[in-house]
Amino acid sequence: MRLALSLSIVLNIGARPIAERGCDQLGEPSADIHARIEEGREMQRQRFAGMMGGAKGNVPVLCNADKGPAEVREHCRLDDSSKSLLCAAMSQLGMVPAPSTAFLRFARDKP
Repeated sequence: MRLALSLSIVLNIGARPIAERGCDQLGEPSADIHARIEEGREMQRQRFAGMMGGAKGNVPVLCNADKGPAEVREHCRLDDSSKSLLCAAMSQLGMVPAPSTAFLRFARDKP
């Protein structure tokens, strides 16, 4: 039996006034965005080359989402104050450990 885990983060923010939205500014060119994405993918290919993960260690790791709990513990270590903050959040939100692993996987990709 396979159990799917779903994680949703909802942020409620107010609308910015039209004058602040920069409607007259051009966005970043698609080619620049594509190059940045490919650079990140290459970094992941190098980082995870030959790594096996998943709950049973039998899945090739291509990105952080493929990591099992053991790989998350190894590569997404928290300092003591971060552990305390995560434990407090889990306690207040009534979370079980599985979603906290998903948070760590997500956080690992952020600079």
